[in-house]
Amino acid sequence: MRYRTNYLLRLQPWSPATFAAAGAAVVFAATLQEIVATFGITPYFAGFIPAILAVSLLGGAPAGIFAALLTIPVVWWAFMPPHFEFNPLTADDYDSFATFVLVSALAWCFFLAGVASYIGLSKEMGALIAGISLSTFPYNLDVMAKAVSIRDFFVTLFFVALGRM
Repeated sequence: MRYRTNYLLRLQPWSPATFAAAGAAVVFAATLQEIVATFGITPYFAGFIPAILAVSLLGGAPAGIFAALLTIPVVWWAFMPPHFEFNPLTADDYDSFATFVLVSALAWCFFLAGVASYIGLSKEMGALIAGISLSTFPYNLDVMAKAVSIRDFFVTLFFVALGRM
């Protein structure tokens, strides 16, 4: 088992500095989102996904989860029209949210595969655990419907790699 004592930028999981960095990343992403929105582009969650991934890499899973949970009400309140009101989602908002759920589900799968590899299990075992946990997710049918094209792409790569052996 590997032990890592040197954290990137010395942000240790569950420390107040880590959660402050997560909040700062969400504020930074919201600021960038507002700048992009002045040009007429409205990528609801697209600016926040790199911020959540960066916080997860720098401060660990607790900071990433905190940033993701902080992002959802911020985007819903500040960036989905009408601005600064909580209203039901429209079809366009739902499509943007479904894309966010797909990216979050894929990040969860890769995260659990990495954790399994880190603790000495195979990456496949981590992916299996992630798949089982996502099967109980309320939006699992939406994730599966959107992940079909990604699955087909990687199945093609698998058979090409298998044929080259």
